[in-house]
Amino acid sequence: MLFRSVRSALDFVRAHAVEWNIDPQRVALIGESAGAHLVSMAALQPGQTKPVQGVVAFYSPSDLVNLVETSPRIPDLLRNLIKSSPFAAMLMNGLKQLSPQTWINGDAPPFLMIHGTADALVPVQQSETMCGALQKSGARCDLLEVPGAGHGLNFWEGRSALTGYKTVMMDWLKSVLVPAR
Repeated sequence: MLFRSVRSALDFVRAHAVEWNIDPQRVALIGESAGAHLVSMAALQPGQTKPVQGVVAFYSPSDLVNLVETSPRIPDLLRNLIKSSPFAAMLMNGLKQLSPQTWINGDAPPFLMIHGTADALVPVQQSETMCGALQKSGARCDLLEVPGAGHGLNFWEGRSALTGYKTVMMDWLKSVLVPAR
């Protein structure tokens, strides 16, 4: 699984923490879209030896089953073929196992979900539902919805109305990456 590569990179960074003058106990993972999916999986799925202190997930696909069932990008003909196939249960179970939302538990690190309200690729409901599930588990989750923003930071840049997330994200990171006393 690709999220294991994220964990390997995290282990590598921690192994070189002294050399790079960083605090290995103050680490946050940040990703966009598929990258947000990977950092969420790396932080949530069991087997991680050292937890991270925070996750910032931009427009993350968090429930792949729901995305496949509701995405207007998947033609109904294809969706119906899959539903009636003998592989439907296996496919849906695989998608569930690959969904960060499946792995939420009370030990989850704090999450900041950032999502544009005009995202046509990954609906903002993916982040709303994920954040609600994290909060229900007892984990911290903050959701920043960016009005009128679509999918991709490259579309947000240069439009001052869409770049306010930067200050919110930096303040949030400062709040979760507090030095140990």
